[in-house]
Amino acid sequence: MLETAIEVLEKCAQLVTTPEEWGYESVTMEKEEIEMGALPKGVHLSRLNWKLR
Repeated sequence: MLETAIEVLEKCAQLVTTPEEWGYESVTMEKEEIEMGALPKGVHLSRLNWKLR
């Protein structure tokens, strides 16, 4: 799941992170920042992991 989150952030928000950074970081994205058509197939963004407005 972490690798998928990293991939989505890189493709949709041009935000590059590494697994090591995720020990203490959290990411919030606005719905408008996510290009839904660019998400990898089968990716579901739950409201628990993403703040969608």
